[in-house]
Amino acid sequence: MTGAVARNGDDFALIANTRVQVEDKVGDGYRFREFLVTEDEDAERIRLEDNYPGFLLDARKVSGKPPAACPPYGIPAGCAKGKVG
Repeated sequence: MTGAVARNGDDFALIANTRVQVEDKVGDGYRFREFLVTEDEDAERIRLEDNYPGFLLDARKVSGKPPAACPPYGIPAGCAKGKVG
């Protein structure tokens, strides 16, 4: 996610340049967890952490559309391998 605002009551958080897993919709927002990748000697490890408990992503910044482009970095799911770059 390049940038979105998350809200918890009167508190706001800017979520920028962060990978998140979007979860269920609640009112005008979505629950989410931070998607963290670490590299071990033998594999990459993925962890989902709730680093913003109670915050909801602004629903206007969340879309379930397939990717519009397939950049050669952070390739999104749904990209045809022959069309990357």
